[in-house]
Amino acid sequence: MHDQHEQLGPPRAFVARMRERRRRHTHTPTERDDPARADGAEVRVESSTTWWAWLCGAASCVVEIGSAGGGHTRAGAGAARGDYIVVEGDRDSAEATRRHLHLDGLDRAHVHCPTGDGATALLDLAGPLLTGCDLVRFDLTGTGAATLPQLLPLVEQRRPIVFLHGYHRCSSLDQLLERLVGRGFVRLSLSDGLRSSCSHPGLAGSPTVLLVPAEQCRNLPRRQTRAATDTDPADDGHTPARLVG
Repeated sequence: MHDQHEQLGPPRAFVARMRERRRRHTHTPTERDDPARADGAEVRVESSTTWWAWLCGAASCVVEIGSAGGGHTRAGAGAARGDYIVVEGDRDSAEATRRHLHLDGLDRAHVHCPTGDGATALLDLAGPLLTGCDLVRFDLTGTGAATLPQLLPLVEQRRPIVFLHGYHRCSSLDQLLERLVGRGFVRLSLSDGLRSSCSHPGLAGSPTVLLVPAEQCRNLPRRQTRAATDTDPADDGHTPARLVG
């Protein structure tokens, strides 16, 4: 008899649909350098990508800060039913994101970058967009790291679900998270075995963190699964995140 524990994550049917969509429509692993198609190439769907896509499908307006057209962006824009807005830090990153989204036929996603230089111009752009969203993703390997501290008061006020990619422990980030937890957010971490897609060597293997307003936790699906030591063939080794904290 296997021990049972409660897990939190996208329903199995959604995970299966994500994998099937990736099998039908994939790119080379080096697409950032070469955006050419690679028909038949297999791209493994990471748990964090599936999580992000599921959350985007349930949100009315999504804002993503920093992406460079990565896998999370394409998965989220493909699953989103409402507005999907990407904020990049500069024009080159914005053009790269538009190119990747165009290759996936996701041109309805909106990509923005500041018209001026510096952090102030970026905040002037991202701040108003954040006021109308109910889900926001910060890429802490790039632009998101610079904007999160300044946008924190707005996050506290608007109370979207916050998805932090590339999180690594440091005093400044920990203090920000503790502040949100103190304001009624619940911190959820994805499984420790999650492989990070970020290229920064100091962040390899770092977990994804969700900060969910306590009043919205009931909207996240829960299901009983086998113990984490067992691999469920239906999950292909990728069990959705366990609720921690």
